[in-house]
Amino acid sequence: MLLRGIHHSSRPLVNSFQQVCSGFYLIAEDLSGMESLLSKLKRWARHRILCVLPLIPEEEFQNFLENKVGLFRDAEVLVTMTESSIGYQLTYTLRRFTPIKYHGMQWLHETARGKQDFHGREIKVATFNCSTFSRINYPYLDGSEMAIFLEVARRLNLTYRFIVPNGSRFPLGVLKDGLWRGGLLGLLASDEADVGFCGLWIANNKIGTGVEMSVSLKRICMMYLVPRPVPLSSEWYGIFSPFTMNLWLAIILVYLSVSLLLPAIAYLDSKISVFECRYLTFKRSWILLAGMLLQGDWMRSTHSQGPCRHLIAWWTVFSLLIGSVFSGSLASYLTRSGYTWKPETIEDLVSTGYLWTTTRVPVVATLFNLNDPVHQEWTRRIRVVKTQEELHNALRKLDNVVMGIYTFGIFSLMDEDIEDNVLKAYEVSSYCFTEFYLGFAFRRGSPYLKFFNEQLKNMIETGFIHYYMKATMERTMKEKKYMYQVTRLSKNSAHGSNLTLASLKGILEFWVCGLLISTAVFCAELASDPLAGYLRASRFCLLRKSVGLFQDEKIVK
Repeated sequence: MLLRGIHHSSRPLVNSFQQVCSGFYLIAEDLSGMESLLSKLKRWARHRILCVLPLIPEEEFQNFLENKVGLFRDAEVLVTMTESSIGYQLTYTLRRFTPIKYHGMQWLHETARGKQDFHGREIKVATFNCSTFSRINYPYLDGSEMAIFLEVARRLNLTYRFIVPNGSRFPLGVLKDGLWRGGLLGLLASDEADVGFCGLWIANNKIGTGVEMSVSLKRICMMYLVPRPVPLSSEWYGIFSPFTMNLWLAIILVYLSVSLLLPAIAYLDSKISVFECRYLTFKRSWILLAGMLLQGDWMRSTHSQGPCRHLIAWWTVFSLLIGSVFSGSLASYLTRSGYTWKPETIEDLVSTGYLWTTTRVPVVATLFNLNDPVHQEWTRRIRVVKTQEELHNALRKLDNVVMGIYTFGIFSLMDEDIEDNVLKAYEVSSYCFTEFYLGFAFRRGSPYLKFFNEQLKNMIETGFIHYYMKATMERTMKEKKYMYQVTRLSKNSAHGSNLTLASLKGILEFWVCGLLISTAVFCAELASDPLAGYLRASRFCLLRKSVGLFQDEKIVK
């Protein structure tokens, strides 16, 4: 009667105290009552449960101990009967009951420190093929975190079974109502897996969401691949590089001003002069001034030109100086390996109109500061496509970026398989927009977390973690050439070099373009009969005027 009263009075207390207590003392009147009380407990690895039962038949009691181990989940348990001096202990390293001599309440305060043998206990592992962290292709297993896990499993004497999560668009799962659902983290939150790894970040979105993170393995830097800068000498606009945009605008403004000023002075001079000025029209003056600026036609300054000769003389000096400076600077630019501008920060990407195209839905709340207007604008430029072909087509336009991980001086993609010939046109930026620490994820209340942390700390201190991760990335780099190519940055050289044909590529392209335009204009003239007749008549009139040049009343100057 006493046990029955204690049993019924303790049932409401279980729900009240299990959130703050790690040890429980359960008294039940029979086995079914014990099962009822246990079902109300979480029974995590940190929980220690002392179960007291009345004297029951030995066969029934042994059958309970052998077949009801799963009822206690991951907790450490000691089961005994009221009139027995022998107890049966269940540890989370050995999941079967073994008889021990009962020593009272001291057992509740004992720890499992030093126990490193799980006796081949099965651990369910959630992971999938992702970047350099994990590769599953039975029986071939590879990846930096895979190598670390296999070493820890060997040390703890664990038998592993892999579970590959379903779903390709959300392989890690979706955080909904404060709990991870679906994907790798969903398997842990629903207790379908014990541990998971695949480049998981230790972040706030994993606190109190059904999973627990291990100690950090390695710090990683998140970077973007941006279009690779190209040499200025290989672009047609490279010939304009010696001068800045402001200087070009100033030269054009001066040129237009002189082109307007020259016919105006010529017109005023014609009112008082006996000579007919050839600069009266804007069309003729700007062509002559352009020829002088390009150093193709130097005009003589004579006394008969009147006040126009001063403007022409100083324009000659201006053209000579500008031309000399430009030619010297152009030679310097062509012999020095200068490159086009490269976006580095998120602000640069936003201001230049870049996009981020991916096949996975990124966790923007973790990657970016959503209170920053620039980051908010950048998140609106994320495009999620369904196929790799769409991703490749977007990257070939060179207006997209690719996110990846930079560590040990090596860049690796997260989980997207992009062709090497596409990535040849990209290189890693020098700006780390966010940093994370990697770790293993465990289901809440896992019995393995404590032992994994002890082993991982030991492996970090002895350099094993660094060795495994770097060796795996270097081995993967031999197979995936892009990992080396994208880290070869295009840098401006401070030293000059010999002038080569490649340096003149932009000038040659500009020249060929001009020839094509001239050819097109000439063909259009030949195809137009009225225009051709007009041009022939105009040339004849000009020739006749030139023959009778000195027969006119005024002399052309």
